[in-house]
Amino acid sequence: MATTGTLSEYAAHIGKSPAYVTKLKKAGRLVVVKDANGKERVNFELSDRLVMNTTDMGRANNGANAVGAKPVHVETPSSAPDPARGRVDTIFRQAQAQERAFGAKKAELEYMRAIRRVVDREATERGIFDAFRTQRDAVFDVCPKAAALCIGLGDAREIERIFTDELRKAFATAEERMKHLLPKPDGGSTP
Repeated sequence: MATTGTLSEYAAHIGKSPAYVTKLKKAGRLVVVKDANGKERVNFELSDRLVMNTTDMGRANNGANAVGAKPVHVETPSSAPDPARGRVDTIFRQAQAQERAFGAKKAELEYMRAIRRVVDREATERGIFDAFRTQRDAVFDVCPKAAALCIGLGDAREIERIFTDELRKAFATAEERMKHLLPKPDGGSTP
């Protein structure tokens, strides 16, 4: 037969204060049974399990759990422990821990993205591709422009100056165009 006792006895059983056990009862996290006299008693074994299964891991050590539901009443304390239940409990707890870890990592990633310590990979790859294409186009446009200006010139320095000026103009134009291709913090590109 399962061990039953008063709220104070259960508090001593789990090593917590009676006030904490009262909060557990109000939250519906204790299995309360009626004895032969009709008095409510706490089923220690089932209550231990229920408390373990419903404990919020983020708040497990502070004892300040949420209040709201009514206690569970069981007429007969003949419930036998289910060995498979322990395995399910373990899997559930692992899933809860993984979900919390994932949520924390997701929040951290959003924060890093907001402060521009992390950028979107696709936007970065597209920006690099567009930057090189812009630079290539600017350099290829230099030859036709410079050739038209160099017709009839015999001075090598004058030809070199024309090519240098055209390259500078092309690089300056490409730089201005590339500024518009860089991703903004919100993921878009500048206008």
